[in-house]
Amino acid sequence: MRGEILKQKLHHPWLGGSVGGTLLALGGVGLMFLTFGKGLEDWSYDLSFLTRGEQQVDNVVVIDLGRDSYDQLNQSPESFDRALHAQLVQRLKADGAKLIVFDIEFPRERPHPPRSDQEFAAALRTAGNVVLGANLHHDNRLGSLNEQIKMPLDLFRDAAATCGVTSVLREPDYAVRQIHPGGSQVPGLAWRAAELAGAEVTRRPEARFEPRWLNYYAPHPFPRFTQVQVLSNNLPSGFSFRDKVVFVGSGTMTGYSGDEKEEVRTPWTWHTGEWGLGVQVHALTFANLQRGDWFRRWPLAVEALIVGGTGLLLGLGVSRLKPASATALALGIAVIVTAISLLLAARFNTWFPWLLVAGFQVPVALGWSYFLHSMRAYVEAKVLQSSLELYLSPPQVKQILKQPALLKPGAEQKTVSILFSDIAGFSKISERMDPDDLVKLLNQYYETAISCVHQTDGTVMNLIGDAIFAIWNAPQEQPDHQERACCAALLLNQALVKFESASLNLPLHTRVGLHTGVVCVGNIGSSKRFEYTAIGESVNLASRLEGLNKQLGTNILATRDIQKAAGGHLASRLVGHFKFKGFDQVVEVHELLGEAKESAASQPWRESFAAALNRFQRRAFDEAREGFEKTRMLRGGADGPSEFYLGRITAFQSAPPNAEWFGEVDLREK
Repeated sequence: MRGEILKQKLHHPWLGGSVGGTLLALGGVGLMFLTFGKGLEDWSYDLSFLTRGEQQVDNVVVIDLGRDSYDQLNQSPESFDRALHAQLVQRLKADGAKLIVFDIEFPRERPHPPRSDQEFAAALRTAGNVVLGANLHHDNRLGSLNEQIKMPLDLFRDAAATCGVTSVLREPDYAVRQIHPGGSQVPGLAWRAAELAGAEVTRRPEARFEPRWLNYYAPHPFPRFTQVQVLSNNLPSGFSFRDKVVFVGSGTMTGYSGDEKEEVRTPWTWHTGEWGLGVQVHALTFANLQRGDWFRRWPLAVEALIVGGTGLLLGLGVSRLKPASATALALGIAVIVTAISLLLAARFNTWFPWLLVAGFQVPVALGWSYFLHSMRAYVEAKVLQSSLELYLSPPQVKQILKQPALLKPGAEQKTVSILFSDIAGFSKISERMDPDDLVKLLNQYYETAISCVHQTDGTVMNLIGDAIFAIWNAPQEQPDHQERACCAALLLNQALVKFESASLNLPLHTRVGLHTGVVCVGNIGSSKRFEYTAIGESVNLASRLEGLNKQLGTNILATRDIQKAAGGHLASRLVGHFKFKGFDQVVEVHELLGEAKESAASQPWRESFAAALNRFQRRAFDEAREGFEKTRMLRGGADGPSEFYLGRITAFQSAPPNAEWFGEVDLREK
C-alpha cells in the first residue's frame, strides 16, 4: 500500500516539479545573499569581459615607479626624493599633459628634505593641473561610523589643483568591481580628475554616490611607463603626453613610499596570473566616468524576481522530462541565458548574475530531474533498498590487515617522516571547560586533524592528550614521504590554526614539528595487544621541534632533513641552528610557510630575515638587530623568530658568546 501511494505521488504530473521549482527559486534567491552565491555573481561579472573584444584608451596614461625606477634613480621606498616628482611634473607639463593625477599620498609625518619639498610644491603650483591623493579611513566606534580624511602636507595641498581619496573597493577575492565614490566630503581621486576634465557625470554632485561597476576595457588598456623611462625620455618614438590625463602611482607600493601595495585581481588574472595595480584602477575609473560607459546593474528586487521566476519554471519544465530530453533542455536554457547576459554586457554595459541561473539552477534542476526519474524507476521496479553503511578506514589500516606479519611482535629499522603536533595553550583551555565539553571539543579537533593526515596517506600512530603523532613511509613504502608529511602539516595549519568549536568558540591553534630519520617501527606491544608504533631519537627530535614553535612564535618547524626533500614545492625560511636537550648535534631548523606559488608575497621579509640571521651568526649584532626590526616591520610589526633573536642579541650585549660560538642557539641552557 505504501509503495502504491508513493508511486502515485512520484508520478503526479506537477508535484515533483512544483517542489523542485520552489526549491530552485528559494535557493537561487537565497544565494544572492550567501558567500557561494557571491562567488557566482563575481564570476558573472568577470566573464562578461573575457568574451568581448578588447578596447584601448589612448588619452589616459599610467606611470608607476616600479622597482626599476627605485634602482635606477638610486632611491629607496622609505625616502623617495620628492624633487624627482617635481621633475616628472615639469616634464609632463612641458609635454602638454592635460591632467597629472598622483595615486600617492604625501602625509605630514613623512620626513623629506625641505628643499625637495619646495621644489615639488613649486612644480605643482606652476603646473596648475595636478591632483594629489588623500587617505580615507573609517573607525567603527560606539556604533557610529567615523570618517577620517588625511590630506597631503599643507605645502602640497595648497599648491595642487585639488585632492581626491585614493581608496578602492577591494573585495575579499582582491578584485575591484565597484567604483569607490570617495568620502562624504572629499570625492575619489578619479572623480576629482573627471571634474577637472569636464566629465558630464560630475556636473551632478549628488550622482557621485550612485552605484557603478567598473568597465574593464582590456588587460592593458592604457599606455604604461615607469617614472625612470619618462625622466630619461626613454619613450616610444613619436609618443607625446599632449592632451593626455596621466595617472602616477607607486607601482608595487602605494600611499607614501614604503607602504605595502595591495594588488588587485582583474577579470583576466585567473587566466594570465597578472595582477593590476591601484593606480590602474583609478585610471580605469576615470576613463569610465569621462566616457560614461561604466557598468550598471538592475535593482535587487528585479534580479530576485528574474532568478526566482526562472528557478520555478526550470523546476516545473525539466523535472517532467526523461533524462535525455531534460539534459538537452537544460543545456539549451543555460546557453540562452549565457548568450543574453553576455549580449547585455557587450551592447548595453549592463550585467546580471546569470551564473546563478546557468551555473546553479540549471545543474540543480537537471539533478532534480535525474533524482525524480531514479525514484520513479525505483518504485516501479519495486526494488527494496536499505540504507548503505559506509565504513571508511584509512588506507594504512587496510595495508596492516593485508600483512599478517605486521600483527606479530617485532619491529624494523626504517627511515620515516615524523609529525608531532599539539594545541597551544591547551592546559588553560582545559581549565576553563567542563570535562564533557572538553571531550566533545577534542573529538571535533581530532576529526579535523586526523583527516589532514589521512589525506596524505599518513599513519596516525598515537593520540596523547592534545598531541598527535603520525608518520609516513610505514607500513607501506612512500618514496615522497617527506613531501607528504610537509603537505599534511600545511593542511593542519590551514584547518586548525583558526579552528573554533561551534559551541564554545575557543581557538585551537596547532603547533607542528617535522623530521625525517631512522626509527624502530612495528608492533611494539605483544601478540595479544597490537600497537603499531615507532620509537627512537628521531621521534624525540620531532617532539622537540614542536615545542620550539612556542619560543619562536611559529606554527610549523622542520629539520633540514625533511625540508630539503620538499623545498622545491614549498615556501620556507631558515630560522636558525639549535642544540636541543638530549641531542649533541646542532640541528638546522626551517619554518614551513606554504606552497611555493605563494612565496612571492613573503619573499621581501624572508630575504630580510635571512640577511639578519646571517649577520647574527657572524656576530654583527647591531646589523642583525636592524635586519630583524626591518623584518618585523615588513610583517606588519610582528615576527616571532625576529623577536626571539632580538632577545638573544640583548642577552649577548651583557654576556657575549664565547670564541667557539658559531651562531647556534643552545636550548640546553638553564
